[in-house]
Amino acid sequence: GGDQHNISNHPGEDRDPGWSPDGRRILFVSARGDDRKPVFREIHVMDADGGNQRVVSKEATESLDPAWSPDGSAIAYTAYRDTNQEIVLIDPDGSNPRNLTNDPGGDAGPAWSPDGRSIAFYTSREADVEVYVMDADGGGQRNISNSPGLDADPAWSPDGSSIAFVSERDGVSQVYLMDADGGNQRNITN
Repeated sequence: GGDQHNISNHPGEDRDPGWSPDGRRILFVSARGDDRKPVFREIHVMDADGGNQRVVSKEATESLDPAWSPDGSAIAYTAYRDTNQEIVLIDPDGSNPRNLTNDPGGDAGPAWSPDGRSIAFYTSREADVEVYVMDADGGGQRNISNSPGLDADPAWSPDGSSIAFVSERDGVSQVYLMDADGGNQRNITN
């Protein structure tokens, strides 16, 4: 806990930091705003020492939940657009934006598989909030939690064989674990 110092150096809200896989950069969410637009949370990237800070999300509204790809070549995040939430992929410099999802409701919380070939996320496109997995290019989207109630906040195991997630299927928030294909779902916090 020693040698604490502020590296984002901004009086506003800076949060959700994430190291690049090579340890040279940090991404974070910030609500900085300027004279041209209202204050929205945006994705920023900076050098590990706090230098070279720049906005990389180019949304008209909120951007949240940033996640580096395992090889550091892309950043996935949640874009809040009108009444929709979508998963967007950009290069680390903010270029080459591409929607991975585009459907009614909301998609949020992208989590990369350790091999970088898949992204788990949660969505409200159905009656219940469900955990989905898709290919890193947005193809092959499939519901893997498929249960009544809320299922959200997916996190891959380091070997990519399992996904932990939060579920309210029993009436209270609990941590569940399932195989990467959605099989063998079980409550592990009970």
